[in-house]
Order: sequence, then C-alpha cells, then structure tokens
Amino acid sequence: MNDFDFVIAVPTLGPMDFIDISEKDFVDIRRANKFIFFGIDIEEKLDLLVENYADLESEILDMAVQYSIRPGTVIDLLEDSRHRVNRRLANFLTAVTLYKDQVKHSLNKVYEKDSGIIEKLDTKAKDEYDNRLGYRVIEALRNHVQHAGLPITSISFPAKRVKPTLINMTSPKQNLHSISVNPYIGIENLKENKRFKKKIIRELEKIADDKNNVQLIPIVRQQIESIGHLHNLLNGLCKESIEDATKLIEKNICLAENRLDSVSGLSAIKRDKDGLHKDSEHISRRNIDRWQKLKNRNRYLEQISSRFVTSEYLVSDI
Repeated sequence: MNDFDFVIAVPTLGPMDFIDISEKDFVDIRRANKFIFFGIDIEEKLDLLVENYADLESEILDMAVQYSIRPGTVIDLLEDSRHRVNRRLANFLTAVTLYKDQVKHSLNKVYEKDSGIIEKLDTKAKDEYDNRLGYRVIEALRNHVQHAGLPITSISFPAKRVKPTLINMTSPKQNLHSISVNPYIGIENLKENKRFKKKIIRELEKIADDKNNVQLIPIVRQQIESIGHLHNLLNGLCKESIEDATKLIEKNICLAENRLDSVSGLSAIKRDKDGLHKDSEHISRRNIDRWQKLKNRNRYLEQISSRFVTSEYLVSDI
C-alpha cells in the first residue's frame, strides 16, 4: 500500500479542493520546473554580462557629454577617466568569465554528462577564439587584469567638424563638431606582463596607432557578438527541453483553471495518509513569463557592431 498520495491544489489551512495526480506526474512537474529555472538562470547570467557591457558604453558616453558641455574641464576628465573605464572594464571582464564558467555548471545540473551540449559549446567557443580577435583579446585581458594590472592607459576626446546635412536652420549656420571618447589599451603596458600571449601582442600591434595603442570599444563589441553566437547556440541546444517543460506546466495550470476555484499559489503536493504535506512543487506561469522576457530581451547581440548611439538629430526652422 502506498503511504502517500499526490494532488494538485492551492494549499490552505482547512479543507481544500484538489486534483488527483500520479507520483510520476509529480516528478514530471518537478523536472519541468527544474528546466524552466535553468532557462531563467542562463538568461540572467547573460543579462548580467550585457548590463555590465551597457555600463561600460554608458560611462564613455557620459564622459563625451561632460566634455561637450564643459570642454574646459578636459584636464579634470582625463585625471579620472582612465580609472572610470578600467573599473567598468574590470566588471565586464568578470561578467564574461562568470557567464562562461557558470553556464557549464548550470548545464551539468540538468543534463546528463553524455548530452554533448558542453562539448558543442566548447567547439563553438574555440571557433570564436580562432576567428575573432576581440574574443582572444578579451580573454587575455581578463587574465591580465586578474594577475598583472589594468589595461586602459590613455583616453582621448577627439572632436571633428561635420557638415550640417541633417540640420536646416533659418539662423546662421554654426560650425558643428562631433565629440567622442576613445579609451586605449596600451600595448607597451601589456608587454610588461611576461605571461601575456606574445601572439596576441603581435596581432594588436598590427592595428595599433602610432603611439602603440589600440582602441578598446571595437574589441569589446566584437566579444559581445561572440557571446551572442554562443548563447544562440546554447538556446538552440536547450530549446526542446525548456519548451517541453513550459508546455507541461501550462497543461497543469489549464487543468486546475478548469476544475478549481482558484490557481493562486497552485502547487503539486505530496501528502501522507493523514493528509499532511510532505513535499510540494509550485506551479506558476510567472517563471515561464520571466524566462521568455529575458530570452527576448537580449536577442540581437550578434549585431552590436552594426549599431551605435548618436545625439545627432533633425532640427527644422528654429
């Protein structure tokens, strides 16, 4: 005789309506939640990485705004700008490492070792490393920051005249200037770290300016695109498992909506012969919605290098 029964119900202190389910149903609901939480987990790790990237870009844009408003303060800006960019870059590098390491940990919790998913991700990561300089540089910079020093050694605030093609003013035409901020990786500084890969040094020297510096942001954006490639592959490999899980949860919610008065706080419950709850598994659309929202939020990382922010605008008859 089975000492336990399994039901779907909204837990209450008194008598409650319930739907009988099997032990297998209970186990399947728990497994489905496990995959949905896994989906949320990997999307949150990606989102943390992207937010740190956005912080880096925003920091640089803020410095450009400050310089455009107060050009006489460039000396003050230069004094702390390297520190500001290095701080944001260090956070970004940490987030990249966290994403790559912890995604594997999350995969190991829900998939069998012979699933082949980690091996496929590793193969894709190697492909990105071999074919994208940004990926190789960011990985090397992460090790540099951890063991040697901070890579941003200089900042410039270039301003250039631009034709007022987007502006039609009845007042006299003004000279228009585009203001930007360029943080630079100092190659000579990297050379002081004897553990920094010589091959990557040589690659950076090929794209360096006459002061042997390399612009940071194009490298960071290329790395973000590589992460986008990896994450899209990951989503493709896990798509069936997570979607099957969401369908199972939806099926049980619909069943409860048709047969119970309320589904607020709905759970699958394991009860003993006296009706005492021994185990439970929450059943909710909220987690599914969270996963889908995060998944859609960062869908276009592979196109980062083709987009940029500008304050250029159309003014008519001012």
